[in-house]
Amino acid sequence: MKYAYLFLLLLALPFTATGKPILVDDIKAGEYIITKDWLGYSIIVYKRTPEQIQQLKAKKVTANEQGIRQAATRIAYLKDNRLASTLYHATLTLDAKPTRSQRDDLMVVIGRTAQRGCPVKYYWKNAEFYDACSDAVYDFDGRLSKKSERETLDLLIPPYTIVDGVIKFGPLIQNAKDLIDFKPSIDDPVATTDDFKKLLKAIKWRKNQEAKQLINAKTVKQRSEKEGHTVLHVAASRSTPDIIELIVKTGGDVNAIDNDGYTPLQLAAINLADLTNAETLVALGAKTGKFCQGERCAVSVKEFLSTITKIPEERIDQIIDPLVALEKK
Repeated sequence: MKYAYLFLLLLALPFTATGKPILVDDIKAGEYIITKDWLGYSIIVYKRTPEQIQQLKAKKVTANEQGIRQAATRIAYLKDNRLASTLYHATLTLDAKPTRSQRDDLMVVIGRTAQRGCPVKYYWKNAEFYDACSDAVYDFDGRLSKKSERETLDLLIPPYTIVDGVIKFGPLIQNAKDLIDFKPSIDDPVATTDDFKKLLKAIKWRKNQEAKQLINAKTVKQRSEKEGHTVLHVAASRSTPDIIELIVKTGGDVNAIDNDGYTPLQLAAINLADLTNAETLVALGAKTGKFCQGERCAVSVKEFLSTITKIPEERIDQIIDPLVALEKK
């Protein structure tokens, strides 16, 4: 479980690319194509055989709105409400159809599982799609045919059109009335009355106003979760510089080390596209090199990034050198 939290952080990084059009005739029955550049997600396009179409149409199905909402809420947590709303509407529109698609011979689904974000693979020997992180199996409509403890939700469907044999993937929704706010209420007494849990929830869901109110109220006494994640660990990867500064100002340890040896600065540095949080932490006293606190030790930020990312060392140096220079000022 050591890298599970980091995997979710990597999934949450911003993407802007749009999937390239796909020619339906390029796919033979029983084969598939994966496009990997739709807003950072891969999309699986599979052409069904006549037998598979017949089997799907023989099923009695209903739209699983609750499951789709649960999956979209996960997307909202990792990305934002607009992307989550887009996938929610696109999936719900087709979910009541036996084939869950605009054309009976095509399955078009997001290539990552709805709960854990694991890659969906195809096993040729068994002719089935499966979750690479568990033993969950998907039918040729993207619905789960075999659930697992890790995955209980069907695959989401991206917005797309098929015109003259060309599949084009749609943009994010723009209509305000179609935008759904999946963010939970922070003050829900049924969920929790613990201010520490409320603060973590506010930071994780980027509800900065509620987070500031809880921090300034000074009613949060607990400093870390059972994994050793402090409020600052969470804010470093999920929040903004003003929240980070406020946490440190009110007693947060800028060099806290969690149970896995991670520091807030390391988690902030994962977002290579925006190092604002990392720069804020260094300016507040975060250490870029290797250091220990009692029995807990943290590797340098450079070694950390080298371990969890596949980017070249020279690129890592370009990222780390300005942070080291800032630390020395």
